[in-house]
Amino acid sequence: MEGLSKTIIIVGGGIAATSCADEICLLQPTANILLISSSSVVKKAFQKNQITKRTLWFGVEETQQGLPSQVQLILGTVNHVDFLSQKVFLENGNCYFYDKLCLCTGAIPRSIAPDNPRVLTLRDTTSLEKLCKAVRSCRRIAIVGNGGIALELVYALQGCEVYWIIRDATIGTAFFDEETSEFLWEVFEDSTGKEKNIGTTRDSMESDESFADDDNMSQGPIGFSPGPNWLYDEQDSDKGKRFSRLKGRLSTKKVNILNNCHVLSVHFNNNENEEIFDSNRVQNVWPVSIELSKYPHTVVCDWLVSAVGVKPNTEFLQSTPLLLFSEEDDKGIVVNHKMETNLGNVFAAGDCCKVVDSECSPLWFQMRLWSQAFFMGKVAAHSLLETGEDYSMYFEMFTHVTEFFGNKIVLLGCYNAEALGSDFEMITYRTPRDVDLLERKLIRVVLYKGRMYGAVLVGDTDLEDTFENLILSGLNVEEMKETLVSPEIGVDDYFD
Repeated sequence: MEGLSKTIIIVGGGIAATSCADEICLLQPTANILLISSSSVVKKAFQKNQITKRTLWFGVEETQQGLPSQVQLILGTVNHVDFLSQKVFLENGNCYFYDKLCLCTGAIPRSIAPDNPRVLTLRDTTSLEKLCKAVRSCRRIAIVGNGGIALELVYALQGCEVYWIIRDATIGTAFFDEETSEFLWEVFEDSTGKEKNIGTTRDSMESDESFADDDNMSQGPIGFSPGPNWLYDEQDSDKGKRFSRLKGRLSTKKVNILNNCHVLSVHFNNNENEEIFDSNRVQNVWPVSIELSKYPHTVVCDWLVSAVGVKPNTEFLQSTPLLLFSEEDDKGIVVNHKMETNLGNVFAAGDCCKVVDSECSPLWFQMRLWSQAFFMGKVAAHSLLETGEDYSMYFEMFTHVTEFFGNKIVLLGCYNAEALGSDFEMITYRTPRDVDLLERKLIRVVLYKGRMYGAVLVGDTDLEDTFENLILSGLNVEEMKETLVSPEIGVDDYFD
């Protein structure tokens, strides 16, 4: 970037924004950076663990002091950008000029009944605190959705009956095929109630002292999504346990899956004399009734959690020259693999953008994940500083590592045969159900014309490096395809 007085504005306070700011400071310590955030608490990656060359596993922390000293944090919500005059306008009337602009506004959650007081939509730390408070007096809760948030919620909830309403035949279809879903559900069923494998709860969570009152919760700007391990307190340093923050009134937990159905309507059974968090409610009165498309046609409960996905936070950009993706359900800012938009000096990164670029490998595709937001922020920093960095590695292959139902999960390449058509083959190994929970694993590879195109690894397999290299190398493995998933052969040693 020419000169040291150029002003770089980053809009957002999530992982993409802070990753971009950190990288700019690393590359150009004298840069003049304004970070415009709707919240004083921003999200940063920490304890980054390099699983493979292209796979990063990290935690996310909230911080008010963690930004580099040369980053000026400006609290406010952007409601307009004049791209011709290069000015950013906030709702409070303030205006800021930029030389380079990076939009990292993230995504906002969809809600099936946004005006219903008994429907909770998890969007940020504040709404999570409200859920924690609500669950304390809860006997029965319904969850609508089948993505990552729903999976984590079903696992972490304790002391209540759960109705899990999904449109699909199997759980977790946003991530998994039917066989992997079945394996994970077996693990969930066998781990439920076993303290060593599922998050236990702290009795101290019954106290209201750590939570703001409901009036305060309803005020203030929308924050940023809570992040990995968002349903748990920090690990106990002595015992290494994770403690679930979600404990209901019952002594047991029961999960009912209602699959292949969708919600028709949600009704709030209002009792004017009832406090919304009242734990002394008459036992046979249920505040929420949900009409479904199949039997049971009505479900009643204390609370409903809407976890039906997100959409790019780009509404304030709708009537501007900035190019947005055309699909109705994804108005993401169109960028290339350098995070460049159609406008000069304007970049975008993270959940608010949509990568459209033939330079991206067929083995890579976009999902709105922390891992992708992190590297997109870094790429945007190099682009706006014009460092000449080669970005191709970030788009060579899809990689993601996460945890569901207490199991490490690694996803590589076209792990669900995305865009491969019908001429592909899946080969799977899964440990029998009678094996100890801590030793269970699933290895599933996608083969296309004799070459590996993707893989799903559940549990501690130690195969991620080997499989990443096999996918990228294009080596023909047709003659040894059954060996790839065999636990007896040691395929990692074979290829080393």
